[in-house]
Amino acid sequence: NEILDQVKHALSSAVMKTMYRGGYSFELHYMVLEDDGCLLSCAILLGSVGLAHAGVRMYGLTVTRTLLVTKDGASIPDPDREQEDTLT
Repeated sequence: NEILDQVKHALSSAVMKTMYRGGYSFELHYMVLEDDGCLLSCAILLGSVGLAHAGVRMYGLTVTRTLLVTKDGASIPDPDREQEDTLT
């Protein structure tokens, strides 16, 4: 899944890998009840908070924001699902 790959990439840079010399494996489970837009940003933020809550050593929380750029160059911060769908 493309979103999960992007979440993994974003969160892997926040984990202090040197603290887990023997290797590490963390498993995150997401249940999307409703998607009104910015799903990737929400997944990254919640994954970061979940790892921190579980006691995983991290450099800091990973914070994200979604910015949609239209074909004519206009910027839409935090677009809703309808706005995202019209441009994909």
